[in-house]
Amino acid sequence: MTRFSIITIAPFQYAHFRAFDEIKLLLYFSLSELGHEVTLRTNSFDESCTNIILGAHLLREDSFGEIPVDRILFNSEQLGGDFAEWTQKVAHLAFSHRVWDYSSHNISSLIRFIPSLDPQRAKRFRLGFQPSLRRISQYSSSEKSRFVFFGSVTQQRQAILNNIRISDRLLLDVYFGFYGFRRDAILACSRAALNIHSHPVRILEWTRILYLIANQIPVIALLHPSTYAEDDQLSYVLPCLEENPTPQLESYYATPELLVSHAQDAYVRISEVNQEHYTAQALDELLASGFSPAPSTLPASFDHQWRFSPMQRSPDPLWYRYTYSWLEADPRPLQQVHWEVGVFRQYHPDQNFAAEVFRPPLSLSTMQV
Repeated sequence: MTRFSIITIAPFQYAHFRAFDEIKLLLYFSLSELGHEVTLRTNSFDESCTNIILGAHLLREDSFGEIPVDRILFNSEQLGGDFAEWTQKVAHLAFSHRVWDYSSHNISSLIRFIPSLDPQRAKRFRLGFQPSLRRISQYSSSEKSRFVFFGSVTQQRQAILNNIRISDRLLLDVYFGFYGFRRDAILACSRAALNIHSHPVRILEWTRILYLIANQIPVIALLHPSTYAEDDQLSYVLPCLEENPTPQLESYYATPELLVSHAQDAYVRISEVNQEHYTAQALDELLASGFSPAPSTLPASFDHQWRFSPMQRSPDPLWYRYTYSWLEADPRPLQQVHWEVGVFRQYHPDQNFAAEVFRPPLSLSTMQV
């Protein structure tokens, strides 16, 4: 058994590190299921264990020296093209740290950027089904009348969105900066979610799409002839060309039964792709490359369920700051949230939890977003 700490880089006043939430859950639970001891930290490293770092590209270069030597960087962003700065940072760190990346295209970009980079230091980490990603309840009483898109509106995305003609045959809402319960409540009431390439690199955004599939949200991917996808990822989405997308989107909008059927089929198939297997595969490759993870300090007979007890977690002020909004959309009593899903949603509660985060509960029907 090995000790792991999953580190999230959260720059000051930068709320979008929450985009790592689902990858963090996937790593946390799949490593735990393999019998490893796993903890969570924000903006701090633990030299006594193996650190897996999310968001290393958000670090300033003068902070690179603060990362303990030979840790694992998990890259969930697209590299190359307009992402040259991020590519440079990740490539620079790859000389002294290992890299797990969700995309083979990204790894090729790293090697092209620095040909002398040892390919053993950068490996693909495949993403599959993790039950902990199922977090969205399907509210049958909600009228699912709109498509939604979540994400930053880059120049490329703006151009694509401008080509979508909104009418009574196609309603679309665009959101940016929505995470946790606020985003999930909107998705639960939506007819389908659009996935749109943010930059010319055009790697299929599997890190975003996987969460939607795991929650049976229909996904329509706006694709380009240069879209890069691996394995059978495209089979899990409904395709639509970026150029003149309106007719195809109107066709999907008019056939909600097709959307539901596709989402259900995609969920059944992805649930057979076990993340625990992929995580074990990544660890095996890591050990084969000569990496020596930190051993656990716990006895083999220790009851590992301690990880799931809210009262055993240290409070994390940076995490509190961005989780308050989740409770606003949750109609359940606070104590139920605390004890049933507090750890699941990573509140890191302490004895002052109730006093710090109490808000009057709101139902989904009255929630303003």
